[in-house]
Parts: sequence; C-alpha cells; structure tokens
Amino acid sequence: YRTGDIGRYRADGAIEYVGRVDHQVKVRGNRIELGEVEATLEGHEAVREVVAAMRTDKSDDQHLVAYLVLKQGYEPTAGELRAYMKDKLPEYMLPQSFVMLDALPLTPNGKVARDRLPDVESVGDGARESEYVAPTNPTELQLAQIWEALFKRRPIGIRDDFFDLGGHSILALRLMARVRKRFGRELPLATLFAEPTIEKLARVIGKQTDDSSWSPLVAIQPAGPRPPFFCVHPSGGNVLCYVGLSRHLGAERPFYGLQDPPSFDGSRETSDSIEAMAARYLEVMREVQPDGPYFLGGYSFGGVVAFEMAQQLRRRNLKVSLLALIDTAIPQSTSRLYELQDLLGVDDGLMLAIEINEQAHQAGVELRVSLADIWRLPPHERVSHAFEQGRAAHLWPPEISLADVQHYLRLHKARRRAIQTYEPQLYGGRLTLLRTAEATFDNLDELETVADAELLRRLREEETTTFRNPTLGWEKFSEESINVRFVAGDHHSMLSEPHVQVLAESLRASLEKTEKE
Repeated sequence: YRTGDIGRYRADGAIEYVGRVDHQVKVRGNRIELGEVEATLEGHEAVREVVAAMRTDKSDDQHLVAYLVLKQGYEPTAGELRAYMKDKLPEYMLPQSFVMLDALPLTPNGKVARDRLPDVESVGDGARESEYVAPTNPTELQLAQIWEALFKRRPIGIRDDFFDLGGHSILALRLMARVRKRFGRELPLATLFAEPTIEKLARVIGKQTDDSSWSPLVAIQPAGPRPPFFCVHPSGGNVLCYVGLSRHLGAERPFYGLQDPPSFDGSRETSDSIEAMAARYLEVMREVQPDGPYFLGGYSFGGVVAFEMAQQLRRRNLKVSLLALIDTAIPQSTSRLYELQDLLGVDDGLMLAIEINEQAHQAGVELRVSLADIWRLPPHERVSHAFEQGRAAHLWPPEISLADVQHYLRLHKARRRAIQTYEPQLYGGRLTLLRTAEATFDNLDELETVADAELLRRLREEETTTFRNPTLGWEKFSEESINVRFVAGDHHSMLSEPHVQVLAESLRASLEKTEKE
C-alpha cells in the first residue's frame, strides 16, 4: 500500500516518519497538494513564478504560504489573489499569506530550494489583504497589534476581514481572550460574525453596553433573498463551527446561528431543559422571521433542540418546511451512552482529554492526551492535568484559565442533564437526517488495561447499535418517512474542510427541494 510517505527504521525497530515523496502537506487536518495550489496561482495574469509551502509558527499553528515572483508592473493584493483562487479551489486550500520575492531561491542544479524559502515573520506578508487603512484611534491601534501578532503578518488594516485573513475557531478564541485581557471586555466569539474587522470590533469595545444586550441569535450570514436557515449550536455552546457550512451554502441563503451561551463566559448559565432552550431560541428567531415557513436544524446536541423548536412551532400552527438534524441521535440512545460512561468512570478529566484530542485533530496539531494516563491519576488531578496539556500544545491562549475550562465543563454537564431528562414526542412534520457513513465514537479503547472490560464492551455495543440504525432512532418519533442523506467524513470532521462542502451540497438540495413544494 503506497501512501507517498517516507519513513526509516530506527535501531529499536520503530519506524520514524521523515516526510513525503511528493509535496503533499497536512494543514489543520486537511491534506493539500501543493502543486495544485501552485498551478492555480500560475494562471493569474500577475504571477510569473510561485511556490507553495506549509509553515508552522512558534505557537504550532500551521499556515499555507504562497511565495510569488510577480510580472513587472503588477501589484495584486492578497484579497485579489484569494478571490481569484476561490472559484477554483476549496477554502482550506487558499494560502493564508502571500510573500512577494524578487526571485525564488534555487539549488545549484536550478531547482527551487524549498528549505531556503524565508519565514513569513522574517520578511513580512508581501501582499496586502485590501487597500490598507491605518488605525485612527488607540483602540484600533491596540487591536491591530493583537491581530498582527495572531496572524504573524503586518501591516493589517482596520478593514481587513478576520475570516478572509484565514481566521478560524482557535484563533478566534485567542483573539477574544486577548481582548478580555487588554480591554477588560468579555465579548462572545460570535461577535466576529457581525464585527469581523478591527474598525467594527473597536466600535463594539468602545460602547458601554450592559449584559442584557447579549442575544442567542448570531447573524452568521444575514443577507440574501432566500428564506433564512436557523441552526442551533452543538454542546460546546458557540456557533463558530458553522462558518464553513454557511459560506458553502452561498451568499443567497441567510444563515443564523443560535447559541447558549459562549463557552468561556462565566456570567451566564445555560438553560436547564431542552424545552426552555427551544422556547428561548424561538423568541429571538421570530424577531427576525415572525411567520413561517421555517427552515431550521442543528448539529449533534443542537439537532435535539431544533427538534423541540419544530414541535413548539407546530403546536402554534406555524409551518416548518425543513427540520434538518445533522448527525443527531435520539436522546434515549445518547442518554444510555452517558449512563454507561458514568458507570465506567468517565469523569470531567477524561471528557476534557477527549475534547482536547478532538480539537487537536481538527486544528492539525500533533497532540494526543493519553486517556489511560489520565485514568491513573487521582480524580481531583485529572482536569488540571488535561488542561495543562491542552495549553502546552497552544490549543488555548495563556489568557484562558483553569476556571474558564471548569465553567465549560459545567455547561457540558448541564447539557448532558438536559438530554437525559428530555422526552421527545411524535413529530408530525417532515424530518431530514444528514448523517455520516463513518463510525467515530469517543475512543475509549486505550482504557482496556485499566477500566472495567465488561462495561467497555457494553459501551461499544450500545454505540454500534445506535450507529447501524440508518435513522439513528428517529423513526420512533416521526409520523412520516425520514429523508436520510449520507454525507462525507465522521462526526467530528463533517463540519471541517473538505467534508463540509458535501454537507453543504446535501443541505442546499434539501432546502431548495422544500422551497419548491
């Protein structure tokens, strides 16, 4: 089985990974063929030569960088180059930085010397995102300094877009943590959807708004002529995971997220029940769209809340055209898994370790916290040990404290309780299930040597039974046949590139079909 990977045997018999035979790299969990990136950029009228490379900074963040030699008389901005590439490549293959060089470094035989390409930090980002606009006040200046440190480039103008610069969920978390430290303002992560530039974020920071102005409704993509789609957060609480899905659905479809509350905000506690969450979300949703037909859904935990929202809408004689459950199992199956995990002894420390491993995988960070090592620790040390490993791998900024993570764990447990106490009723409308074909369960196999073998066997059996049911159990609660659409990836990767493109296509087809009926 030839993979294109190069390895060598060490004296102890282990295989050491050396690199690739080709120029394929992995950036934040996505495999990228650098030659494809280079060939696309070579088609731009301003580009004479180009080399693409993956770079890792001091924080272990991975960046795709394009090194360009331009034709005489051309000075394209990074925004223009990225816009040119967007029509030809998926978003995860777009370079985060464009470095302009007078000439590419060469070996004595005339080939590109990739090992001599400069770091972005040493030469600066040679292409501006857009027409540079300098800071006009102290707040904008301080924010620009924060952004330049996060993105490892300068200058960044006050009208450059966070997501166009290559911003993702981990960078957003770091940004908001630094805003909290510098300005003393606790801003939800979702602020970046409405205020994605330094100029707009500075205005928010400058306002003296009180806590009551916070809303669960997040306008991820508010414009467009089609009916809006409302999507409920997963158990983590925020809706940054829906950025890619919204963008791939297209600019014609308004996309609103529903969150409750930000993950690292200790000032608000989550609702106690699925019913209460659904009622709260309906209240703010109907401020945007007072009457049906409604198009709503949710991923994982969010699908259960969306199901209850649809029930409450129908009881008010309001039409629900589409209810889309994204890889959501029925609460009873999830509750049984929780009960078995509790019996096995999966506590906060182990749950945090599992969450860290998932975040590291999605971010392309080489980290795996050993669940067996966590298990062997005294229970009161497990959370802090897992937290320190996550911090050491730069998954969280230094500003995130152990108390913040403990608050996140309290929210997670509250949502587990909400699932365990919810009793869904028979649904009389149309139900669409967008689910993965790949089984990915919380991998507890490494606990075999330390945990109860019989409980582990029962847990795997329960997981397998749930996964093998095509409807994930929802046939028990639907009067109509369920429209099941299988999508790419697994439960933890389906919202990430490249799999999110397939999910978006399936969701778009379901939305457009119901619109026509």
